[in-house]
Amino acid sequence: MNRKVLLVDDEPDILDAFKRLLRNKIPHDTALSGFEGLEKLASEGPYAVVVSDLQMPEMDGIQFLKKSKELYPDTVRVMLTGKADFETAIDAVNDGHIFRFLRKPCPQETFMSTLEASIQQHRLITAEKELLEKTLSGSIKMLVEVLGLVNPAAFGRAIRIKNYVRAIVKQLELTDSWQYEVAALLSQLGCVTIGKETLEKWINDLPLDSSEMIMVQEHPKIGSNLLVNIPRLGTVARMVAAQSQYKYKPDKANIHEQDIGDIGGHLLKIALHFDKQIQQGKSPGIVIEEMLENPKNFQPEAVAALKDIEVVASDEIPKSIKVNHFDVEMVLDEDIRTRNGMLVAVKGQLVTKTLLKRLRSFDKNLNVQQSFQVTRDQDPSKPPIR
Repeated sequence: MNRKVLLVDDEPDILDAFKRLLRNKIPHDTALSGFEGLEKLASEGPYAVVVSDLQMPEMDGIQFLKKSKELYPDTVRVMLTGKADFETAIDAVNDGHIFRFLRKPCPQETFMSTLEASIQQHRLITAEKELLEKTLSGSIKMLVEVLGLVNPAAFGRAIRIKNYVRAIVKQLELTDSWQYEVAALLSQLGCVTIGKETLEKWINDLPLDSSEMIMVQEHPKIGSNLLVNIPRLGTVARMVAAQSQYKYKPDKANIHEQDIGDIGGHLLKIALHFDKQIQQGKSPGIVIEEMLENPKNFQPEAVAALKDIEVVASDEIPKSIKVNHFDVEMVLDEDIRTRNGMLVAVKGQLVTKTLLKRLRSFDKNLNVQQSFQVTRDQDPSKPPIR
């Protein structure tokens, strides 16, 4: 557990007193100004707690703690001051998000108990964050694996467009890139309601009957509804729902949360159209040129970012082995189909324990006897763009 404390005060005597009090009890560093405190946070952190004096030259305690909150939101903040009027206390709490407010001179017992309470608060914050991140990661992994098992073709499409979206986001220098990539990976989740034959007809621009058309049109909404109640995936859900829309706000300086959902949705639209055309045999250059000539449907700056996409070679030469010799963490280098043509898994798919069990079942019961190309040691979250 992190128990490290940063003490910031412009009076050396007070910092010396803190050092004597905390020696051999709580690990700590000191700083003589708000600017030095920010440097210590950057170079010596992370800190569980930062304690700052209010009255300091150049950068006062409220300014310092407000900045530390922006840069290090998990660090618990304590204000220590000899001036404690009501308005100052309100400003400190509102602007700096202060956990505790102490007055000088502060009794040693009170100071130590406040530090222990602050360290405990930091433990609760980080534990909750870690739990949420593990829950989020597990939820995403589970949903992606379900998509891969239920509809391998949709899974393969999601894997490909994730690479396209990643390239666009990097080129446009958009923040929170993970949201766009997760949205791409989960954009086809609603396709679990679409039959495989219908999905292949749709991807290949073959005629759809009215019921099939409704299924295709509804899949973004279905996918979004599956995601909206998962913690921290609200914006991702909006991206998935908006994947057929064009609501793009290029002014990155004034982007709001709703704008992020619209931008992500349009990036999905671009990536999906690009992928569909490539899968039908068109060259990337021609597809990009056609999209640039249609600015009413595709934002030119985002489309232009696709020009930098290059084929990524695998770090290992694929080898051909039979299904009963597959192992987890292998990556498929070709589609796997049964002898009657049923698609079981797609190129670029990671072999998980669940998929391995399914493949061996098909191998035994549906006569998938031939060998297939696989590779190892490839990051499954970043499959090569083929």
